[in-house]
Amino acid sequence: MIYRVVNEDSLKKRRFILGVLTIFTIINTGVNFGIDLLINGSLTWSFYPVYSVIFTWLLCTPLLFRHERLAIWLGVFSTVLLPYLFLMDLVFPPSSWFVPIALPIAVGVIVFLWVCYVAYVIHSIKNKERDCHVN
Repeated sequence: MIYRVVNEDSLKKRRFILGVLTIFTIINTGVNFGIDLLINGSLTWSFYPVYSVIFTWLLCTPLLFRHERLAIWLGVFSTVLLPYLFLMDLVFPPSSWFVPIALPIAVGVIVFLWVCYVAYVIHSIKNKERDCHVN
């Protein structure tokens, strides 16, 4: 078993960045909701930026701690993208664009990214095997 040495300073920096991103997300959410309530008296447009900032936070968080593992990020992206788009469609009627437009495009993008990742891994393994045999 290979144990990775974790640099404590690097881990502290990553936790600090995560804290800053989290605080930014919370402040952004509060400001958007507050402005929307002050201007319109109800929550109308503020869901667009709030959902987008939360979506970005969900995508950035795994990169802070497992940036060398692209599969983890792809898994999070694959898991979060469809519910994000579906929520956007539910929150902002009357147009129903998720099934006819967003679903096929998002599934196509997810499949394409995973195929590229698998091709990259296969290519990396072949290069490592080739490098091992060249002495």
